[in-house]
Amino acid sequence: MANSLDSAQIVLEVFQVAIADLLGESLLSVCKLNSEENEIIKKARELLGLNREVNTLSLLFDRVKLPDGKGSNGNYYVALHEISCNSEGYPTIPYPIADQPNQQNLQEYQARIATEIKTHLSRARIATEIKTHLSSDRWNDLSFLTFILEKYGSCVSYGDSHTALVDAARMTAAVAVALSQNQESDAESKFHLIAGSLSGIQNFIYTISSDGALKSLRARSFYLELVAEEIVQQILAKFNLPRTNVIYAGGGNLFILTGDRENSLKSKLEWLQNRFNKWLEERFKGKIFFSLAYSFCNKNDVRSSTFGNCWKSVISELAKQKSQKFCHQIKNGNLLDIKPSYQPCKVCHRDDVKAERLKSLHEGSNILACPTCRKMFRLGGQLFKTKAILRSQRPKISSSLDKVDVCVEVLGQRYYLFEHLPDAKEIRDNERIILINDFDVNHYGYRNCNLLLLGNYSQHGEEGFMRAEEMTEKARESGCIPRVGYLRMDVDRLGQIFAKGLPNKEDSPHNIDEYSLPRVASL
Repeated sequence: MANSLDSAQIVLEVFQVAIADLLGESLLSVCKLNSEENEIIKKARELLGLNREVNTLSLLFDRVKLPDGKGSNGNYYVALHEISCNSEGYPTIPYPIADQPNQQNLQEYQARIATEIKTHLSRARIATEIKTHLSSDRWNDLSFLTFILEKYGSCVSYGDSHTALVDAARMTAAVAVALSQNQESDAESKFHLIAGSLSGIQNFIYTISSDGALKSLRARSFYLELVAEEIVQQILAKFNLPRTNVIYAGGGNLFILTGDRENSLKSKLEWLQNRFNKWLEERFKGKIFFSLAYSFCNKNDVRSSTFGNCWKSVISELAKQKSQKFCHQIKNGNLLDIKPSYQPCKVCHRDDVKAERLKSLHEGSNILACPTCRKMFRLGGQLFKTKAILRSQRPKISSSLDKVDVCVEVLGQRYYLFEHLPDAKEIRDNERIILINDFDVNHYGYRNCNLLLLGNYSQHGEEGFMRAEEMTEKARESGCIPRVGYLRMDVDRLGQIFAKGLPNKEDSPHNIDEYSLPRVASL
């Protein structure tokens, strides 16, 4: 194959090879693999120090040790199994085990899933739930192969005993894409690490009234995840990057690898950041701020602890921006202009909404809330029922796409929430379907589709999930105090774990540098 591949072709080839290696046998009956990998992909594997060996997976958390802390001596492994959902619809969790699976266990696992995967890839089937005919050419469907790697390649290693196959394949593709972006550059090839962070999250989520607190908490947390997701999507589009170049995105933070040259990189990021923060200031009146920065590293740094220095550098730049929030809006806009104030919303306390737009939070409530808080309340009640989300620019969705209860607008894009999987024939080429906690292979028949893992756990109640009032009533029936307790948890020093939690050569008991891009992605 020629070296002139676009990013989607690069990712597709890496994923095809990874799936073939996972099965441990020829896939010629299903597809045709290239006899030799593209030179760019070969170079990416060489830079990362990864071969194509599939093996059992050791728990990466055992390797984490901060300078003033203790590491784990557990030496745990992950059980060999594919990810699925239990009877309640929750994804199964690959809990670590004490005994390392042997080669016979690995071979049995590969043989079992080979039958399933080849069936998924080779036969045309009708997926009645989404009303579409699944093509027999699933081998060239990147969305489908991504899901296959997530489902079957999360509990085995690939080229490194501490890196899951799905993460090793993702980062190989990411480095190959970054290399391809630098091919026409006269300068020495450098990679750039883009980092972004939403600050003010806790203030936004927990500024709520007691009325409808559970729904509002759930909705606000989920809404910020959608904001972060849309920011990621727009950054990827601006730099022409595939999803594999996202090292991590979650909890309001994102890290993306690119090979874009610095002169264009800086101007693009400044334009994006100003655009995002203008929208955030208009929507949330300064409660939420988005910082966006980058740092560079040499291409050889992706498999050494020097990549941690790149990570620390970009984190430091984000911290600097957080101390100067909305500085561009202050200089260029009307952020500090005098504005009229009105009766504040009883939920979020913003006072820029006219009195006639304040209405009851829900039927029967005496809490006057702004339109945003009322929508958050409705969203909180819908989340447990949501099976799919459509990312679209359409201002309205036809009734043929099934029942739509909530539409959330984020940065010019609309996210429609569905209780049932929408008809695939109604989805346009530029739209994306996001499936919630769904590991059913038959549901991945959409053109553009990805999986979203959501902590949608609940006890069943009158509305499908148990409300706070129902919890207190059960407590009363049991002779207990009729109150609801809330547990709130946080992880300290999480950034330090990513930056310097994996031992360098001097600190490693094996006298090797244990820090690498695939391990960071797996972590």
